[in-house]
Amino acid sequence: MTIGRNRRDFIELNKQDILVEQYDNGSRQDPGVIPTKSNFEEYHGTLTEEQVKRETARCLSCGASVVDENRCIGCGICTTKCAFDAIHLHREHPEASIMRTSENKFDGILPYMLKRAGKIIFKKK
Repeated sequence: MTIGRNRRDFIELNKQDILVEQYDNGSRQDPGVIPTKSNFEEYHGTLTEEQVKRETARCLSCGASVVDENRCIGCGICTTKCAFDAIHLHREHPEASIMRTSENKFDGILPYMLKRAGKIIFKKK
C-alpha cells in the first residue's frame, strides 16, 4: 500500500470533522492547584471522589487501538510499557512453543547453543 505513495505528501486530518461515538467522551479530570506560601511545598491538588469515578469510567481497553497482526512479533514490550495495564497478549497456539520464565531461559538456550557451536566447529570446509 505504500509503494506508490509519496511519503512527503502529507494530508492533515481534520480533527473538527471527526465523530467517534462511544469512545472517551468524558474529559480528563483536573486536580487543581493549591496556593502555597513557600516554593518548596506541593502545589498540585488531588482528585475528589467524584473526579476519580469519572476518570475511571473512561474506557482504556475499548479497542480503539488496533494492532496490525502482520507487523506485531509478539514480544510483549507494549504490555510492560502500558501504564494502565490495558494491553494483554494471549497465545492462540500455546502448543507451538515452550514458554519459559526468564530465570529458566538457559535451560532452552544452552542445548541449542552447544549444538550450534558443534556444527560450526566441525563443519567441513
